[in-house]
Amino acid sequence: MTGDSHTLYYSSIGQQSHATILDHLKNRIGVHIASPPALLTLVGQAPTNKYLLSGLVEKLRGVPDADFGLVDIYGLALAARLLVPNNELRISSYDLKISNQRFYTDGGQQPLPIYTSVRHEIPDSAGKVESMARDARFTTKHFDWFQWFEWTPYEFFCEELDAGVPTWAVGRQWDAGHGKWRENGFALPELRIPLMMGIWGSAFCATLSHYYKEIRPIIKASGLGSLDALLTGKNEELVKVHPVDPAVIPNFALGLRDKLPATCPESIHHATHLQLMDAGMANNLPIYPLLRPGRDVDVIIAFDASADVKGDNWIKVTDGYARQRNIKGWPMGAGWPPSTNTDEITIQQLDEASQASSGTPANSASTSSGYLPPNNKELGYCTVWAGTKEENHEYMDDPPHSLIETAADDHHLAARNAGIAVIYFPFLANDAVPGVDPLKAEFMSTWNFVYTPEEIDSVVALARANYGEGRERTRRTIKAVWERKRAGRWEREEEVREFERRVRVRRGCGDTGHWDHFS
Repeated sequence: MTGDSHTLYYSSIGQQSHATILDHLKNRIGVHIASPPALLTLVGQAPTNKYLLSGLVEKLRGVPDADFGLVDIYGLALAARLLVPNNELRISSYDLKISNQRFYTDGGQQPLPIYTSVRHEIPDSAGKVESMARDARFTTKHFDWFQWFEWTPYEFFCEELDAGVPTWAVGRQWDAGHGKWRENGFALPELRIPLMMGIWGSAFCATLSHYYKEIRPIIKASGLGSLDALLTGKNEELVKVHPVDPAVIPNFALGLRDKLPATCPESIHHATHLQLMDAGMANNLPIYPLLRPGRDVDVIIAFDASADVKGDNWIKVTDGYARQRNIKGWPMGAGWPPSTNTDEITIQQLDEASQASSGTPANSASTSSGYLPPNNKELGYCTVWAGTKEENHEYMDDPPHSLIETAADDHHLAARNAGIAVIYFPFLANDAVPGVDPLKAEFMSTWNFVYTPEEIDSVVALARANYGEGRERTRRTIKAVWERKRAGRWEREEEVREFERRVRVRRGCGDTGHWDHFS
């Protein structure tokens, strides 16, 4: 689920029922989130204004030097549409704090929600690598990267910093691991969900490089090759520019230089605030927190509703993270085959669409959005890969991964050294739901915020049809992993029983007995 749907699910509005959430959305998102009359009514009149504006007031008073920008307003508009019931009266303040969601998760009755965002680290001249800078023969490049931050009902944490704070303390200022008290003797309350929703959904905070990636196929298809070459050549500059500033919250890592990993960037020790944005800037599939050491995830079910599931290939992007973190068990090489996600195919599709609209017959050798070069196989509605925990051999770049296609392949899941099983569901058009294509339907665009009840039903029908294509494979995969885990548990229990048996025998031999007889 996305951050917004998580928030609804763990609220008095959603009531942990997907059917209830869908009914709520049908009543609420027929109006644009930025519609002035509707938005101004909710933020200007009681009782909704008290709940929606309280977080903004607390932030402005408690952190007066924090920026208040477009992301905050966006979060407020989202909350006004999604976190207000249809009667616009029965609002619960309990729904507006992430830490309160532990009410649903403390006993393990519900899955743990994990919300994500990223901070864009852009090294400058002060961040030069010393070993390189000492030798003029080398040219130092300052590569940017994204630091992942995660929220749960319990903590706000960054794996790269190996540090975090309790979720109920997010928003207050920190010094050397201690919260700073305000002049009135009180601490700032936890930043509320409307502000967080703005961060989780702030795709518009993308870099100029991201923006150009969206329109590049159109530029190339228009024959503007020289313009494309110019802009592509400037990518190192474009990737460092954010036209819209991200949201900020106080930096909890200030004063912790001696306690943070040596790999932390220098900027983290000086920035008074963390600039956070939509984690889709780094990977549209929030898989990385699941790979965090200690979570020991066995199966990941990834539902990919990206604008271009083939071209973005977010499953494949995870390989770099796994290498960087030395994560064992990730199925390296999983993802869309290279031949199915090239710019050339995207451009050809645009050409065909242009020819069709002008009345010119399209090339009969190719098809529509499903075009593939001969002898290449694209992914279907459900694909399963299994990683391995075995070490690389000298002649191998990556440990082998297995594509689980039939029941005969399940032995890869049952192997003692089996790693993570990834079950991948890309959001594709399905003949079972005619007329609904995520790549073509305008209402399914990333930038559309208004849906009719019929459109919501069609999206849900497509999701159900696609899941139906892989339901049995999913069940089979989970069962195979469960059986492997069970067999391992039985083996460990048998080892314990055998040890206890030997101890009893040892005691029966008296104090002069020798352990050598029982080893």
